Amino acid sequence: MNRGPGLHRATQGGSPSAPRRKRPIQVVLAALMVIPLVSLITLWAFAAESAVTSAIDHYGTDTVDKDVGTVTEAVVTQVDTERADTYLFQAGHGVVTRANLTAQRAQTDAAVSTFEQGVHAAFGDLPATSQNLANVAIASLGQLSSIRAGVDSGHTAPLNAFASYDAVTDASFPFARSAALVGQSVTLSELVEGDTEESLSAELIAREFPLALAAMTRGGVMTTGEQRLFAQSVDGQRLENQLGSSPEFWQQIPDPYTALLESKTFAGFQAMEDQIIATASGKPVKVDPTSWNQ
Repeated sequence: MNRGPGLHRATQGGSPSAPRRKRPIQVVLAALMVIPLVSLITLWAFAAESAVTSAIDHYGTDTVDKDVGTVTEAVVTQVDTERADTYLFQAGHGVVTRANLTAQRAQTDAAVSTFEQGVHAAFGDLPATSQNLANVAIASLGQLSSIRAGVDSGHTAPLNAFASYDAVTDASFPFARSAALVGQSVTLSELVEGDTEESLSAELIAREFPLALAAMTRGGVMTTGEQRLFAQSVDGQRLENQLGSSPEFWQQIPDPYTALLESKTFAGFQAMEDQIIATASGKPVKVDPTSWNQ
């Protein structure tokens, strides 16, 4: 059953009770989809960590990555979640409330603080290049206050705010890659590079998520900007998957992402991506919200 048009009928129909039904349906969608976003990124990272960390332990190497890797992953996850919540607050017709957004901002701030403490603790062990990239990442996180102010004042359009959050997370990945490579042998550097490409893929999936969901809460019709950005994210994500799957990165251990990327579940996910991209302008997306989540 296509719930996109169903939502549209419920909110646009003539029944006086329709507006009262609108929000509970959207709250259910939020519970189904916003919370698993964090699980998606964490699960993806765990798939790599279980194999890549074992390889690092096998070679007896201890790097700066162990000091900053966890806090970097955590802060990216929280910023990604705030980006999704912000977009759904602005463009998702009540899926995320002001209280939800305020609570998420507090979680993001806590992750930012922990990240900065972790980076400062490891700063002396980082080479100059990594130190510079750390400063860029911290400065980018410092832009969150102005992004939020633009959202709260109504002066920043949803897709513009979305792009601003993208810039924040974009600044974290070069530092994460650089820190992970500190002191690594060529063998382990290959694993880090492959893992980083797949992490970037997960980041792009996180960007696709709220763009499609916001449209689903409005009857399934994506704006031209939403559909364009969605298609760009899908293209980038598939390229990162292709790069991350290169055999040159996985000469020492089996690629830990292969089972996921070759699964029927992931194939179904890609089919939904294709369906969303192929939807004609002004027409509702024919993807069931629950299926999109699963």
